Parts: sequence; C-alpha cells; structure tokens
Amino acid sequence: MVLLTLVVGGTILWKVNQRGFSGEWGERLQEQLDAYGLHAEFSSVRLSFSRGLVAKDLSIFADEDRTTLLASADLLYLDIDRAIALRGQWQVRSAEFENAYLRLPDSCAPHHLSQLTGKASLSRENGFAITETTGRLGQLDISLDANLLDFQLPGVSDGGEEDSLPLDDFLAMLHQEIEHWKTSETLPAHLALKVEGSLAKPSTLDGSFRFTAPVISRLNYEMRDLNLAGRINRSSLLLEEANFNDGSGSFAGNGFYNFLKRQANFEVASSASLKRLMRTGLGIDKLSQLEFTQPPSISARGELLLPPDSSPELSLTGEINLKKFRFLDGAWESLTSDFSLQKNNLYLRDLVLQHPEGSLTGQLLFQNENVRYQAHSTLPPHLFDPFIEPDGDIRKTLDRVKFGDDSEVVLDLAGSIRPSNLTDWSASGQIRLKNFSYNGVPANYASSSFNLTPLQAIYTRPEIEFDLTSDRSYRAYGGPEQAVVRADSVSYDDTEKLTRIEHLHGVCWVPPVLRLFIPSVADYLERTYRTSAPPAFSSSGAIDHRPERSRTSFHTHIQAPAPLYYTFLGKAVELRETSAKIHTHHRQVDVSELSSYAFSGPINGQLTVLLPSIPGRSPDFRGELRWTRLRLSDIGETYGFEKIESGLLTGRMDFLGTAGKIETLNGSGNFGLEQGELFKAPVFGPLSPLIAGIQGHDRASHETARDASANFLIRSGILLTDDFITSTDSLTVKAEGSIDLARKTLDMTARADTEGLLKLVTLPLNLTGFSGLFQFRGTGSVADPKWENTPFTRPQQTNKPPLFADPPKGRVVPE
Repeated sequence: MVLLTLVVGGTILWKVNQRGFSGEWGERLQEQLDAYGLHAEFSSVRLSFSRGLVAKDLSIFADEDRTTLLASADLLYLDIDRAIALRGQWQVRSAEFENAYLRLPDSCAPHHLSQLTGKASLSRENGFAITETTGRLGQLDISLDANLLDFQLPGVSDGGEEDSLPLDDFLAMLHQEIEHWKTSETLPAHLALKVEGSLAKPSTLDGSFRFTAPVISRLNYEMRDLNLAGRINRSSLLLEEANFNDGSGSFAGNGFYNFLKRQANFEVASSASLKRLMRTGLGIDKLSQLEFTQPPSISARGELLLPPDSSPELSLTGEINLKKFRFLDGAWESLTSDFSLQKNNLYLRDLVLQHPEGSLTGQLLFQNENVRYQAHSTLPPHLFDPFIEPDGDIRKTLDRVKFGDDSEVVLDLAGSIRPSNLTDWSASGQIRLKNFSYNGVPANYASSSFNLTPLQAIYTRPEIEFDLTSDRSYRAYGGPEQAVVRADSVSYDDTEKLTRIEHLHGVCWVPPVLRLFIPSVADYLERTYRTSAPPAFSSSGAIDHRPERSRTSFHTHIQAPAPLYYTFLGKAVELRETSAKIHTHHRQVDVSELSSYAFSGPINGQLTVLLPSIPGRSPDFRGELRWTRLRLSDIGETYGFEKIESGLLTGRMDFLGTAGKIETLNGSGNFGLEQGELFKAPVFGPLSPLIAGIQGHDRASHETARDASANFLIRSGILLTDDFITSTDSLTVKAEGSIDLARKTLDMTARADTEGLLKLVTLPLNLTGFSGLFQFRGTGSVADPKWENTPFTRPQQTNKPPLFADPPKGRVVPE
C-alpha cells in the first residue's frame, strides 16, 4: 500500500512538473529575478528531480520594456533545495547552462560572451565557483574557471570596496585592441582564464590567463604559434610569457603593467621581421629606406607610460644586430649597436656599420625631426650620394674626384641630418684621402679639417701630396716624384657660387695645382712654360663659378731658381732665378714684377695673357720686357746663329700678339750692343769683307764694332728700324730696313762713313759722289744674308739719339 501511494504520487508530480505547475515555478523564478531588478522571459520552467529547476530559452533584461538584453541561455539548470522550494523558499546550490550569452559592459561592445556552456555553484559561505565552462568571446574560444568568495547577487551588495576603475579602463583598452586582431576560422584562438579572490575585497582578486593562437593576425601582420600567459589583478598585469614566430624569425618577451600608474615594464628578444611588423602589424612605415635580406636580431628592455591626457611615453634600451640589408641603394654587410629610446629620442651607441668597401663606427641621436651623429668612416664617397643634391655644385665637385681599387677615404665627422629631407644636413670633422685624382690630377694623399653644409664647404688647413710622375715636366726633366701643397683654407659658397683660397703654397710644378681650380689656365701654362725643377709658389684669391666668371681673381707669387723654359720667337728660352707675381682673372693672366736671368743677364717686365673663349684657339698676349747686358753668344746659340763670340745686349720691348703665331707680333722698343764684334755676327758679318774690298785693304775686317744701338718697331711679325748705328775706330755704319721674324729673312740698307786718314785713302775709290760714304743692301736669310754695294741714297732724317749717345750735361731739377 505504501509502495502504491509513492508510485501514484510520483506520477502525478511528474506530470504536473512537465506542465510547469501551471506556471508556478516560472512565476517564482520571475519574482526572484525581479527582486534584483532583472526581468526574465522563458518558454518554460520546470522542476526536475535529477537536474533541479530547468528553464528553457531564458532571456534576462535590464529594463521592464525588455530592450537591453543582459543574458540568455538555451537551457539553465538550477540545483535548488527542492524541499524548501516546495514551501516557497529559494536556495540555489549550483547552476548549469548551455549555449548561454552574457552581455559585457558597453565599453567592450560589440564583443560579448556567447556559446557559454558550463557549471556555476554557490556554497553556504557565499562562495561562488565556475568550472568546466567554455564559450566564445568574439572570435575567441574561451575557458573559464573561477573561485570567488563573498558572492552576492546584484542588489544585496554591502558596498565593499570601490570598483576598480583602472582595471576597467584597461579592459576597455584591451577590448579596443581586439578590434585589430583576426583569428583563423579553421584554427581558432583560445583564451583560458582562472580567477580567485573575494568579491567583497576586489584587491584580493587574482587571475591567470593563457592565450594561444595557431594563426592570428594584427592588421595584416600574421603570427603563428602565439602564446601569451600571465596573471592579472586589480592593480597590475604580469605577462610571464609572450612569444610567436612570423615565418622569418621568433619573438619572445615578458612584462609587467601597473593599472594605477598606467606604466608597463618589459623585456623582449626578437628575430622576427621588424619591417613587416612595423608596417603591416603596427601601421608604422618608418623603415621604407631599409630592405632586409634577413630580419634583425633585437633584444630590449623598457618602460611604457600611458597617461590618460597625453601621448604615450616609451623608454627603451637594448641591442640590435642586422645582417645583409640594403639602405639608400647601398648593400650593407651588417649593423650592430646598443640603443636607447627616451621620450621619442633614439640614441644609437657603439654603432658598427660594415660595408664591402668600408665601415662606419660612432653614435647617432634621432631627436625630433633631426638626426645628430658622430662617426669614424672608411666608407667610399658614393655611398653618401643620397645626401647630396643631384644637380648642385657640391655634386659636380665630387664628380671630379676619381678613386681606384687602392683608394682610401677616412672620415672623422660630426653633424646632423633631417630624415625627411636628406639634403638638409651639416658635417664637420677631418678627412684623409689616399690614391685618388681630382680633375685628372693624381694625388697620393690629402687631408683637411672641414665644415660642410649643402650651401657651404669650408676646408681648414688642407694638405695634398701630388703624384708628379705623370706630369709633363717630370717626364721631361725628372726630379721629385711627389710634392706637398698646403693652404690656410679653401671655402666654397653655393649662394655666391664662389670658391675662396687663402695662402695656397708649396714647392710644386704649377700646372697640377692650378688644374684643381682653373684647368684652362693650367693647360695654357703647361703648353707654354716648362720647368726643370718644381718652383716655390704662394697663392690666394677667389674663383667665380657663375657662367660669366667675372669675379675670378687669383694672385700667385712664384719663385723658380731652377731653369724655366718659355717659348719666344719659336725657340725655348731658358730662364733662371725667375720670380713673378701672377694675377689670374677669367680668361686672363697678368704677370707682373717678372724678374729672371736669361742669356746670362737679367730680364724684367710684365705680361698679360688673354685666354681664348673658344677651345683650341691660341691665347693673345701683350707685355713689356727689359733686359740688361745679355750675352750675344748665348742668344746666337739659342737661335742658331754662329760666329758670335762676344757682345752684351741691353734693351726693352713692348709687344702684343697671339701665342704661336709670330706673324701676329706687334710692338716697339730699342736695344744697344756693347763690347761686341758686330762684323762677326750673322747679320753684319758678311758686310765686313765687302767694306774692306771697297777700301782696298782688309783693315775693316779686323776692326771691331763694339757698340751698336737701334730703335725698332714690329708690325705683323716684321721688325722695322731706321736708326741702327755702330762704329769702329775708322768708320761709322748706319742701317735701316726690316727683318721678317717668321720667315727669318731681312731687307736692309747699310751706309758706311769712313773717318780720318781712311777717308783720304778711299777718295780715289769713292764712286758715290759723297766723300767717304758707302752704301750696301742686304737680303736673304738672317743666318746667311747677301750684301751688295749699291748706289748711295740719302738716309731718312731722324732726331732720335742712339742708345749709346754721349750723355747730356747736367741740368737743374726744380723741386
């Protein structure tokens, strides 16, 4: 009977429970939720002896009009004390849920917890535990475990500690960060969370987490085998592990974040693709000039501050190591450096940059929009091309420098550069060059201090050692194989287009030096002058680089003790102990205070050379020369005259013409001969036996015409004179006529006037009608003229005194 009663009663209870007790359990559940300000909807609620209170299609709203969904579940199993529940009282011991949804705070939208399946339990001591719970947070698979004390449903909290706002802010920031991430649909990421502590004391809450993702992307940067693990509490986040690989290398790190101070400290080590990480993962394209063959190796430790009302502040120190990369069109072997990042200022210390052609060591400071550097470099100059304005004058100057396989360039420099504009830079320091050429002039060595900007170059105390073995003078005469030239300073101003040179000096052949600055003048000097040994010189001035070149003004003082050769009237004249001041203008060279020795006598004067504007044409010249007691025998030897044994020539000449073209020579002057034997000279030598024959004896051929003088003009290469005069003890010879300097021919008339007893002796032979007077005409070559007796003609009248006329009496000079 008892057994039958239990069976019948159980059957009735089961049927009623299946019908929901006509809504009684649903009403009770709704009343309990209403007490906490929550409003529920469900399709049914029933009591199960095995599962407890079961709610289907449960939805919980935050408002009566049911517009804000807080949570939902396909099935909710509440393990309640059934005995007291039948008496209208509730005591929930645990709950199970399937496909549940939980809305997170609005700051986390649009991602919320969904597809939750798991267990939750309450203990008598208000302990709350979540176990075996899985679900989804956005695209993430999650698993939850919690063990919380002092749990109370909403509405009955005792007020406890204040909510942890910094943690809320961090969670909001974390949620915003999640927006940038994308996981694989076939290989989803997983987040495991464990939380424990007292809800009445949020400071005791402590959680651990592990986030893993076989494949995940931030923006377009793909990472594989991502693993993040750590702990989190109200005040801080400890990141114990952070590692991944991107197919190029790996990344590993750890860190600590203080929510209250908004401060993070971390350590990282990476061989991942830095450029791809920055550009595609962080949206920072700061390495566009860099191309990596293999990713850089970086280890760093640092601190990050995230102020709520200002930009983040990052401090970082570490080491970087690059292998095989390209930068600014150059292929580099390696880069190693310690680095420090403070307030967006990046400092590279102990930098070592290797290139197949050299290296650079030093330090760099990236500060705001500027980079300051200090370095020692053996890199070739072409690697600095990106920093030089392509069409600027400095570029053109550098293009004149040529290097070979054995060349060396050593730089010690300091300066700054603007990365956004590589042509905005400055540099100062010292440079040393070996085995190079400039404007075709070879040099063994050069050094200088310098101060450079794109608009100005100043070289202080420059020094260069020329290689003279290819110089024309060296090949002709030998001598030293190198010469050192120094200067106080050489500067170039791009705004003024002007190079200034202060005290350039040395002992060197002049053409190689001038070819550095004024190639056209150097070419002319090399063609015109040759020295058997390098002269000493000192130069200062300015060189104009504008098209008109009007401001070029270059002063040089030269001293050449050794023989110097100058082509004059078609022959190389040897000059000794030469000194001069040379003023170089654009296409003009003025030589003043010229002093030298030639033909064993002093020569002084000045010369101006006008260089042609059309290449290949000969320069024009004008000048003035004065000479004193030059040996006639030396002149004869130079110009191929014979039988000149004595005689000293003194005179002067003003002249102008075109180099290499005697037919263009014009000028005027005078000369005087002393202590000579004129009738043994080439021009008048053949005249001596002719005079002797007319006189009937050979005395004239034995007499010496020791003195002679003449004024002359030169017109188109033809020397003209009308007052040549010479005398012996018994006769006076006067001459007039012309000498063609180009053809070396003459056409002259000479008149001989006998004196004393010789005049009486010759009276019977005088056929001219003039007592004691004879006339001769000479023609033919200067070296071998033909003289003939001709009818006497009256000479041209002139009042010009001969060069060796008796001096006038003294005169009173008024003061």
